[in-house]
Amino acid sequence: MFLKIKSKDNDRLSGIILFVGGFLLILFHVFATLFYLYWFYWWLDVIMHLLGGFWVATLIMWILRRHSSLASYKKRFLTVFFCVMAVAVLWELFEFYIGNVDPSMGRIYWMDTFGDVTAGLLGGTLAFLSFSGSTKFLPDKEEAGGPGGIGEPFLNQTDQN
Repeated sequence: MFLKIKSKDNDRLSGIILFVGGFLLILFHVFATLFYLYWFYWWLDVIMHLLGGFWVATLIMWILRRHSSLASYKKRFLTVFFCVMAVAVLWELFEFYIGNVDPSMGRIYWMDTFGDVTAGLLGGTLAFLSFSGSTKFLPDKEEAGGPGGIGEPFLNQTDQN
Protein backbone atom coordinates (compact mmCIF):
# COMPACT_ATOMS: atom_id res chain seq x y z
CA MET A 1 0.00 0.00 0.00
CA PHE A 2 1.38 3.39 -1.04
CA LEU A 3 1.32 6.38 1.24
CA LYS A 4 -0.58 9.29 -0.26
CA ILE A 5 0.75 12.70 0.64
CA LYS A 6 -1.59 15.67 0.45
CA SER A 7 -0.45 18.70 -1.53
CA LYS A 8 -0.12 20.84 1.62
CA ASP A 9 1.99 18.15 3.31
CA ASN A 10 4.07 17.81 0.15
CA ASP A 11 4.79 21.57 0.19
CA ARG A 12 5.81 21.37 3.84
CA LEU A 13 8.04 18.36 3.18
CA SER A 14 9.61 20.09 0.17
CA GLY A 15 10.28 23.17 2.30
CA ILE A 16 11.94 21.09 4.99
CA ILE A 17 14.10 19.28 2.44
CA LEU A 18 15.09 22.63 0.88
CA PHE A 19 15.97 24.08 4.28
CA VAL A 20 18.03 21.04 5.30
CA GLY A 21 19.74 20.91 1.88
CA GLY A 22 20.68 24.58 2.06
CA PHE A 23 21.93 24.18 5.62
CA LEU A 24 24.09 21.18 4.63
CA LEU A 25 25.45 23.06 1.63
CA ILE A 26 26.47 26.02 3.82
CA LEU A 27 27.89 23.69 6.49
CA PHE A 28 30.02 21.85 3.94
CA HIS A 29 31.19 25.15 2.44
CA VAL A 30 32.34 26.38 5.85
CA PHE A 31 34.07 23.05 6.50
CA ALA A 32 35.78 23.10 3.08
CA THR A 33 36.93 26.68 3.61
CA LEU A 34 38.25 26.12 7.14
CA PHE A 35 40.23 23.04 6.08
CA TYR A 36 41.40 24.55 2.75
CA LEU A 37 39.71 21.81 0.73
CA TYR A 38 39.03 24.19 -2.16
CA TRP A 39 42.78 24.78 -2.47
CA PHE A 40 43.66 21.06 -2.33
CA TYR A 41 40.88 19.85 -4.63
CA TRP A 42 40.24 22.33 -7.48
CA TRP A 43 37.19 20.38 -8.68
CA LEU A 44 35.39 20.79 -5.34
CA ASP A 45 34.67 24.44 -6.19
CA VAL A 46 32.97 23.35 -9.43
CA ILE A 47 30.83 20.77 -7.62
CA MET A 48 29.82 23.26 -4.95
CA HIS A 49 28.76 25.81 -7.58
CA LEU A 50 26.77 23.10 -9.40
CA LEU A 51 25.05 22.13 -6.15
CA GLY A 52 24.49 25.77 -5.22
CA GLY A 53 22.85 26.48 -8.59
CA PHE A 54 20.77 23.32 -8.23
CA TRP A 55 19.62 24.38 -4.76
CA VAL A 56 18.81 27.97 -5.77
CA ALA A 57 16.81 26.80 -8.81
CA THR A 58 14.90 24.29 -6.69
CA LEU A 59 14.10 27.02 -4.16
CA ILE A 60 12.91 29.40 -6.89
CA MET A 61 10.71 26.68 -8.45
CA TRP A 62 9.25 25.88 -5.03
CA ILE A 63 8.43 29.56 -4.49
CA LEU A 64 6.98 29.91 -7.99
CA ARG A 65 4.81 26.84 -7.51
CA ARG A 66 3.37 28.26 -4.32
CA HIS A 67 3.07 31.95 -5.22
CA SER A 68 3.04 32.44 -8.96
CA SER A 69 0.80 31.80 -11.90
CA LEU A 70 3.54 31.52 -14.54
CA ALA A 71 2.00 28.89 -16.77
CA SER A 72 4.45 29.07 -19.64
CA TYR A 73 7.34 26.61 -19.53
CA LYS A 74 9.56 29.22 -21.19
CA LYS A 75 8.68 31.95 -18.66
CA ARG A 76 9.29 29.60 -15.73
CA PHE A 77 12.65 28.56 -17.18
CA LEU A 78 13.75 32.14 -17.83
CA THR A 79 12.69 33.21 -14.33
CA VAL A 80 14.66 30.39 -12.74
CA PHE A 81 17.65 30.93 -15.06
CA PHE A 82 17.96 34.66 -14.34
CA CYS A 83 17.41 34.19 -10.59
CA VAL A 84 20.21 31.59 -10.49
CA MET A 85 22.42 33.92 -12.54
CA ALA A 86 21.74 36.81 -10.14
CA VAL A 87 22.58 34.69 -7.09
CA ALA A 88 25.73 33.33 -8.79
CA VAL A 89 26.96 36.85 -9.62
CA LEU A 90 26.13 38.07 -6.11
CA TRP A 91 28.05 35.12 -4.67
CA GLU A 92 31.08 36.03 -6.79
CA LEU A 93 30.84 39.64 -5.57
CA PHE A 94 30.61 38.35 -2.00
CA GLU A 95 33.76 36.24 -2.51
CA PHE A 96 35.52 39.33 -3.85
CA TYR A 97 34.31 41.48 -0.93
CA ILE A 98 35.57 39.09 1.75
CA GLY A 99 38.91 38.71 -0.04
CA ASN A 100 38.44 35.07 -0.99
CA VAL A 101 39.63 35.74 -4.55
CA ASP A 102 42.48 37.73 -6.02
CA PRO A 103 41.50 39.84 -9.05
CA SER A 104 45.16 40.80 -9.54
CA MET A 105 45.58 37.34 -11.11
CA GLY A 106 43.99 38.86 -14.20
CA ARG A 107 42.73 36.39 -16.76
CA ILE A 108 42.78 33.43 -14.38
CA TYR A 109 40.45 35.29 -11.99
CA TRP A 110 37.96 36.09 -14.76
CA MET A 111 38.09 32.53 -16.14
CA ASP A 112 37.42 31.15 -12.66
CA THR A 113 34.55 33.57 -12.11
CA PHE A 114 33.05 32.72 -15.51
CA GLY A 115 33.43 29.00 -14.74
CA ASP A 116 31.78 29.41 -11.34
CA VAL A 117 28.78 31.27 -12.77
CA THR A 118 28.51 28.75 -15.62
CA ALA A 119 28.59 25.83 -13.16
CA GLY A 120 25.82 27.48 -11.12
CA LEU A 121 23.71 27.99 -14.24
CA LEU A 122 24.28 24.38 -15.28
CA GLY A 123 23.18 23.19 -11.84
CA GLY A 124 20.11 25.42 -12.05
CA THR A 125 19.23 24.12 -15.50
CA LEU A 126 19.59 20.53 -14.30
CA ALA A 127 17.28 21.25 -11.39
CA PHE A 128 14.73 22.88 -13.67
CA LEU A 129 14.77 19.96 -16.09
CA SER A 130 14.56 17.50 -13.19
CA PHE A 131 11.71 19.14 -11.29
CA SER A 132 9.77 21.26 -13.77
CA GLY A 133 7.18 18.55 -14.37
CA SER A 134 7.85 18.51 -18.07
CA THR A 135 10.35 16.72 -20.22
CA LYS A 136 9.82 18.77 -23.32
CA PHE A 137 12.83 20.63 -24.62
CA LEU A 138 11.05 22.37 -27.47
CA PRO A 139 8.30 24.99 -27.22
CA ASP A 140 4.68 24.36 -28.12
CA LYS A 141 3.54 25.55 -31.52
CA GLU A 142 1.92 28.56 -29.90
CA GLU A 143 5.13 29.47 -28.04
CA ALA A 144 7.16 28.91 -31.22
CA GLY A 145 5.12 31.45 -33.15
CA GLY A 146 2.36 29.22 -34.47
CA PRO A 147 2.49 27.37 -37.77
CA GLY A 148 5.69 28.24 -39.55
CA GLY A 149 7.22 29.59 -36.32
CA ILE A 150 10.79 29.15 -35.26
CA GLY A 151 10.20 25.68 -33.78
CA GLU A 152 8.09 24.38 -36.65
CA PRO A 153 10.81 22.34 -38.40
CA PHE A 154 11.43 20.40 -35.19
CA LEU A 155 7.80 20.03 -34.15
CA ASN A 156 6.63 18.79 -37.51
CA GLN A 157 9.09 16.07 -38.45
CA THR A 158 7.61 14.16 -41.35
CA ASP A 159 9.32 12.44 -44.22
CA GLN A 160 9.36 14.68 -47.20
CA ASN A 161 10.69 12.18 -49.76
